[in-house]
Amino acid sequence: MFWKDFEYKIYEIVIYTKGQMMTQYKINKRNESGRSMVEMVGVVAVMSLITVGAFVLIRNGMQTQKISQVSDEIEILAANVRALTSESDNFQSLPSLEDIFEDEELLKGNILANRILKKNPGDQTVIGGEYLVVKADDNGTKFAVIIDGVEDVYCRSMARRSYSGGDGTAVCQDGDSGKMLKITFTK
Repeated sequence: MFWKDFEYKIYEIVIYTKGQMMTQYKINKRNESGRSMVEMVGVVAVMSLITVGAFVLIRNGMQTQKISQVSDEIEILAANVRALTSESDNFQSLPSLEDIFEDEELLKGNILANRILKKNPGDQTVIGGEYLVVKADDNGTKFAVIIDGVEDVYCRSMARRSYSGGDGTAVCQDGDSGKMLKITFTK
């Protein structure tokens, strides 16, 4: 014990001759080593916040990308349905929603939507559910693009968007397998 104290004092005296500032630094450096536990907990907390923030940003970015992709596909469907029915004044040639749910073959996949988007029957959208293209009223003056089985978050986001320059109106409602997004278009 005496030897350590003696060694420490000699070290202090030798350093002291070089100046007051050096003495303070060297003595403190000799007594402390490494980081304190509080500093490490602070570093871990900051890194945790950064990681959580990154995950939130990535998730929101992926949701936005999926919504944009489905919106683009809906616009493609609307434009193509209008082009296919351009010779007639209405959309009477499209099946109604009741017809689709009564006919098992039509329910397996809307042939028109799948052909336009070059999808296989039964393919899901990136937000869930399949596309259905139906006439929206008895007069045949409106048609609707429906996606049944959409997650609630996507359905609400998609319903707030504007389609075909404001021509399409979207509604999110309860469907058979989750939420049903229905976008109605006019001629």
